[in-house]
Parts: sequence; C-alpha cells; structure tokens
Amino acid sequence: MKALSVIIPFYNTQEQLFRKCLSSLMCERVAEIEIIVVDDGSSTDFAKTLDDVVGAFDVPISVFRKANGGQNSARCYGVQHATGRYLFFVDSDDWVDTKALDEVLDILVKREPEILAFNYCVVDGEDRVIERHDRWSLEYASMDVKKGVLVTDSLCTQIYRADSIRVADFVQGVRIGEDLASAVRILLSIGEASTVGISLYRYVKGHASALSRPADDSLFDVAKAFEAIMSLPREATSPFGEEIEWLAICHVLFWNGVRIVQCCGPDDRLKERLFAWMEQVFPSWRNNSYFERDRKSRQLVFRLIVSGKWKAYCRLWRAKSVAGRLLGAVRK
Repeated sequence: MKALSVIIPFYNTQEQLFRKCLSSLMCERVAEIEIIVVDDGSSTDFAKTLDDVVGAFDVPISVFRKANGGQNSARCYGVQHATGRYLFFVDSDDWVDTKALDEVLDILVKREPEILAFNYCVVDGEDRVIERHDRWSLEYASMDVKKGVLVTDSLCTQIYRADSIRVADFVQGVRIGEDLASAVRILLSIGEASTVGISLYRYVKGHASALSRPADDSLFDVAKAFEAIMSLPREATSPFGEEIEWLAICHVLFWNGVRIVQCCGPDDRLKERLFAWMEQVFPSWRNNSYFERDRKSRQLVFRLIVSGKWKAYCRLWRAKSVAGRLLGAVRK
C-alpha cells in the first residue's frame, strides 16, 4: 500500500499549469505516492493535453474519465479508486513545494494522524508569493478544533487518513462553497486533527474575469453549502456553534453579499432573501462573540455589507474601481 494517494480533478486545465502541478509531486519519496487524475468531462483538446502531459512522466499516473459533475464529484471518483493510506487533494492548476512534500510524507508515516493540516501560500502566475497563510506553528501538534473550523476553508490544505473519509461528507451539487463545506464536514465528523507549520500548498491565483449577472439561484449556492454543514448530527456541530455561525456570517452574508452587489448591484430583493436565510438558520447571529474578537469585523467593507448598507458599499466599490482604472492609465 502506498503512503499517499494524490487526487487531482482535471477540467480543461492549461498545459503549463498541469505540467507544473505534476512536476511538483516528483519528490525524493515519489515511489510512496499514488497519483490519480480524474478528467471531469474535459473537451477533446484538453483531454489530449492531459494524456500528453501524463505520458511525459516516468512514474505511474492513473487517469480516470467521467462525465462532468463538478470538482467534488471528481474528487469522490478519485477516492473510490484510491488505494493509499492517506488522501491529498490537489487542484490541477495549483502545485506543491516538492521538498515540503517529502517532509510531510515523513510525518504521515511516523505520526499517523487522522487529519494533517499545514500552511500554504497564494502565488501569481510567475510563482511570486501574494499571500502567506501561516496558520499553524512549526511543531507537530494537536489541532484546536475550534480554530480548525474557523480556518479550514479548502480540502487542499489538509491530508486525510483514507479509512476515516466518508464520501457522504463531500458536498456536491453546488459550485460555490462546496470545498469549504466539505472540509468542515469532514473535520467535524472525525472530530480531531493534527497540525504542522510546513508550507506545502501553492494556490495559483488566476486573473479575475468580468462580472456578469448569474442566475439568482446560483447566488445562494454558498447558503446551500452551509445547510449541508448544519445537516450533520447535533453532537458534531453543537460544540462549535459560534464558529460555524461566524463562518456563515463571513461567507454567506459578507463574501456572498459582496458578490451579489458586484454582479447585480444593491438589489433589495436579493438582500432581503439573504438576510432572511441568516435569520432562519442562525437567528442569534448578531450576538456572535467573534464580532468583538475578529479584526475583520472592524473593516469598513465588512460593516457596510453585514449591516445591510449595500447601496453605500456599491458607491464605494464603484469609486474604487474608477480610481483604479485612472491610476492604471496614468502609470501607462
């Protein structure tokens, strides 16, 4: 049995990004790694790109193909075919620190954690670090699960013991929030984790696309993702009620509120629907103690969106956008 199965969902990924992703896995202990790529219904050209890139590597790489069903659908397909003791989910346009991967493998073999959380960086297309997310101290330690709930926003920043994973904990059917909700569901279901301050993952930040108005139902996908978290047994969620509620305030009310305003303008109907959802699912959200503890709550944009002053935020956002364009023109 391999120590680690790396599961890579692939959907129309550019050749250079996918090649870098696979290259980064070629650590000294690569013989202990099973690499699984799941093509989630890519177009013919990109499917050929996948085969060409995989064929250039000397190590065995398993490729599976399925109809398009979304990122978590591809991950679940990979889980069902994985044979490694641990599971690591890597997106096909991201990469890992190759040396750090050797260090992490050593920890998995020696320490045998249920979940191992690690640090990560956000990088641009030239591999320059934009953000460092140093959430965990360097020494291997038991996780404070309350902190874990607050910061566990992606399946890619933890490695999971394969026999502890249930496919039912992967949220599917929504395109926004499924990663965060799945990671939180798995953490709460297992109930324990370990951490190490190794910076392993590199999330590649792409260029922002032009905003257009999506279908109204998709604007509430992240709320549906949180409903999946709340569907866990009460004994799993109740010790972390404030943390889950704060996550909902940040992701459903704030980040999704920003998305709605930027896509649709300060639509009163959508705002009322969003706040009604918060009142129904988290009726005491305004009394959450993290309003006093988290510095995010003191930021102007956060205060405007969460207090429902969407028109004021819209004016601020548009003014900043105009100023940014003018500054860019001056620099040219």
